[in-house]
Amino acid sequence: MKHVFVGDIHGKIDLVKRALDMDGKKVFIGDYMDSFDRSNQEHDDCLRDVFNAVLKDEAIALVGNHELSYMHAGMRCSGYRVELQHIFNEYSGAIQMMGNLYYRPTEDVLVTHAGLGHYWWWEHEMTLDNLSEKLDELLKDTRSDMYAIGRSRGGFHPIGGIFWLDWEDEFEPIVGLTQIVGHTATRSQGFRRTDNGDWNIDCLDSFERGNTSDCFLIMDL
Repeated sequence: MKHVFVGDIHGKIDLVKRALDMDGKKVFIGDYMDSFDRSNQEHDDCLRDVFNAVLKDEAIALVGNHELSYMHAGMRCSGYRVELQHIFNEYSGAIQMMGNLYYRPTEDVLVTHAGLGHYWWWEHEMTLDNLSEKLDELLKDTRSDMYAIGRSRGGFHPIGGIFWLDWEDEFEPIVGLTQIVGHTATRSQGFRRTDNGDWNIDCLDSFERGNTSDCFLIMDL
């Protein structure tokens, strides 16, 4: 199946609309909130259009750390604003029912907001066979490693969990597992890719410069 992976949105409704016009299953990897230069209405429009597409089975929407910021007071992120909290609350039910915490289009591909750290992979004795089971169990508790903030992002854990892992300082490839992530913005054009085949697609600066082809990772999976 053709997949269109879309990086961090942060209120950019024009990016959402362009993605939804493309053929294939759209996979939004989270962070729809907390732009410093987009209006409240644009944030509202992003949530509406993304989750309407999910409802019509045209898209999959992952939860990012900026959504967790509005869901849990103890996970506040930069950019949080009370007026956006009111907007988020209108969609909170849909996000909790239809928002994915991770996505596995195939056994050896894992899509999360920030990435699964090599450290946690070994700490929890994960394998391709038990990965979904392990993640499901850990994600039940917001105090688990999967919600951790690593030291490079101001936290107290060795590395961040799947909502907070920093690509520059904490990401290490896991042999046999291809990861598609966002969260850590690149200031250069286009995606970043490891020799292992992992992708970081948080490159909205490219979109702002008009390089729209650099904003959508298209794969047949």
